[in-house]
Amino acid sequence: MPKRIFLALLSFLLATSLSAGQTGPAKGRGRGVAPASDPLRYLVAYDSALQGDWSVTTWEDPDHLVTVHPNAPAPGRSGNALEVQFSQNGWGAFGLANMLDWNDVHYMYLNEYKTIEFDLYIEPDATGMENLYLLLDDAGYSNEPQLVSYIAGWDSVHPEASTGRWIPVSIDLTQVGLF
Repeated sequence: MPKRIFLALLSFLLATSLSAGQTGPAKGRGRGVAPASDPLRYLVAYDSALQGDWSVTTWEDPDHLVTVHPNAPAPGRSGNALEVQFSQNGWGAFGLANMLDWNDVHYMYLNEYKTIEFDLYIEPDATGMENLYLLLDDAGYSNEPQLVSYIAGWDSVHPEASTGRWIPVSIDLTQVGLF
């Protein structure tokens, strides 16, 4: 399992339900998302630091720690990145949540977004990348595709070919089986 991975510039491409010239929040939209006059725009969750009310959450237990450093130096590039370290056996998870705390969650619905985009850096000594899953959950419907299925040119025989460099990842939410 990967010992460390880094994420940088995490954004969501909004597909708003506003028509040109219409004002006001889109129906069902979570707080913290301003209306747009253009039908597509980006909502940035992380760009060298967590943006707005975005926060990091982890799922772990005392024997399987997951450590997240939200302001780690980005390897080989300027700025910071989210550094995630998994325990040796790799159990555990981390996520980003748009919330102040568990009593003030900014609900977001996947049908309001077109893509999730981020840059991924995998440490050269990482193993088990095929065991990383992207959990997408929306109102009780979920899908858990393998993260490597979104890495262009991923070679399961030679996964080391994708390590030690930044990889742009773009996930088309209409193609993950939630809608």
